[in-house]
Formats: sequence, structure tokens, C-alpha cells
Amino acid sequence: MEASQLALDAFVKIARHGISGVAVLDEVGQIIGNISADDFKDIGYDASMFTKIYRTCAQFIELREYGRAVPKLVCVSPDTSLKQTLEILTTRKVMIPIVC
Repeated sequence: MEASQLALDAFVKIARHGISGVAVLDEVGQIIGNISADDFKDIGYDASMFTKIYRTCAQFIELREYGRAVPKLVCVSPDTSLKQTLEILTTRKVMIPIVC
């Protein structure tokens, strides 16, 4: 998803494709974060988040992360082995691998 697209569009994509989340990219194609199905569940717990789905993906991530630790992301290729991915996660102390 592009950072300038609505967060709502990210949730629609997640629901339509039955996926757990989408990467959010800045204008040069760098990953700036992600939006996941769990984020939508959180809206049910915090109704103040509901109106935030009408913001851009970048704004949604920023508002969601306010006061929370931001998960570290890393990009791996589809041919990266599970062993290599696990090594990356542990050596770089990264929480979320994204296949790019």
C-alpha cells in the first residue's frame, strides 16, 4: 500500500485477499510500517481509532504508534530460507519480516 492511500483501503485489501496485513511504502518504495488485521481488531477496543481509518496509511500508523513501541521491520526476498530469515530476526532484533 502507498503511504498516501486511505487506511480503510488497506483494511479492505486485507479482508478481500484473506491476508494478515499489508506493508506500507513511502514515495520511494521504502517500507515505513505495516497495517494488519489486528489493527482493525484494536479499533473494537478503542472506538477513538474508528475515525482514523479515514486517514492515510502513514497517518494511521503514526496515530496508532503514538505512545507504543514501533515494531522493527525487515525486507526478505521470497527465496530467503526460513533459517536465513530466523537469523536475520535474531541478529538484527527485528520483529516482523516482510517478503518484498
